[in-house]
Amino acid sequence: REDLESPDFLMSKLVRIIEIDKKHAESEVCCGSIGYLSIFKDIQIVNVFRDKANDFGLSFYPDIDLGMYYIDPSDRNHYIALDEYFQYIKRARLSELQKIAQDLGATHFKVTYREQESASSSKSAKGKTSGKAMGNSFNMEVDCNQSQSVNSSFRFAAENVFPGHAPVLPKLCYLKNDPLIQSLVEMRMDSASPTKHQVLTLQLSNTSGIKEKDAVKIDAALKTMKVCGNINMTNEAKSEAHQFFEYEIDF
Repeated sequence: REDLESPDFLMSKLVRIIEIDKKHAESEVCCGSIGYLSIFKDIQIVNVFRDKANDFGLSFYPDIDLGMYYIDPSDRNHYIALDEYFQYIKRARLSELQKIAQDLGATHFKVTYREQESASSSKSAKGKTSGKAMGNSFNMEVDCNQSQSVNSSFRFAAENVFPGHAPVLPKLCYLKNDPLIQSLVEMRMDSASPTKHQVLTLQLSNTSGIKEKDAVKIDAALKTMKVCGNINMTNEAKSEAHQFFEYEIDF
């Protein structure tokens, strides 16, 4: 327990809640311990004994069950179960967009979720072919053009109407580093020329707590630990790179 107060101790972003095993329970060296560290290449994991979790002063979503958790990017003392991480952060950002609209005195806002399903690409190729048809030989040059268009799916996320009021500086958490949101707040708070209407496209990966490079490391560590989960973090991170919030707001 006293190690938590050491300036050399840093809580890892990835935490594992476990039951104390026989090896640690019977070890004289580990007597009274509340957990242990695991290191896999570039990633460190703090393993927390479930019955000692309260000693760490942390909160866990959705509960303190056995499994893997990752740090909430807006609260260093809050951890989210890996299986629910991306959905939790997505809902949190949506909720924050609604609160931003209300604090800034919006009369109307609408958030639409968009997912880009394929990238636009095209290519052409030339070739030659030969053969026989109806007893006659032939030679042909063939031009082949292939193209792929962008396919996007849209889903309504949230919409509301307010009576409107003088803007109040909102408290930004998950979106505090998004330049589009920062600009929106600055323009609305500018009494000299306040903005009246804005439409913003916010890419979810810009404000995610787990980037693709981090997800790759997490998956590698989980594989080494032989931890089975219901989600592939790398695939989720890649998918989020093609997801957007369309944010329309009126004042």
